[in-house]
Amino acid sequence: IKDIIAGIFIVFESEFRVGDIVTINNFRGTVTDIGLRTTKISGGGNVKIFNNSEISGVLNMTKETSVASATIGLEYGQNIDYVEEVMTKELPQLRDQCSAILEGPTYNGVSELAERRFTVTVTARCSEHDVWAVNRFLNKSLLQIFDRNGIKIANQGAAKPVTPANTVK
Repeated sequence: IKDIIAGIFIVFESEFRVGDIVTINNFRGTVTDIGLRTTKISGGGNVKIFNNSEISGVLNMTKETSVASATIGLEYGQNIDYVEEVMTKELPQLRDQCSAILEGPTYNGVSELAERRFTVTVTARCSEHDVWAVNRFLNKSLLQIFDRNGIKIANQGAAKPVTPANTVK
């Protein structure tokens, strides 16, 4: 009976609807069904079924726009004023290239100073359904912008360049 009463409140209060992207008890997915006793959430190839009376603390990520972001480390020695000038010139063009971007992209400045790099962050507002695609678009676009303008991405130390000195003979 608790599940049915909770299900009635879920339906009438419209805290979330079928098609919304939500997080319930650390499970993120899309609401596929709201029944009187249970609610089904689909995410990551799985379907999780929640008893309606056990649902609390729902995070609905589709009520408002979401934020996609790209954070990229740049080599020290780069002229930050030049980087910011390039961002101001190039970022407005990205919105025309990606219809999923609703607002922005916006250059948010230097977000971190690390031992071997400083990082810059760019954000854009979009639908939660598009956030991963916009993230990938921003990452790719920033790499292209930096390459075109001679701005060097920091070496993360993950790969060693192949030279005659370190090749196997």
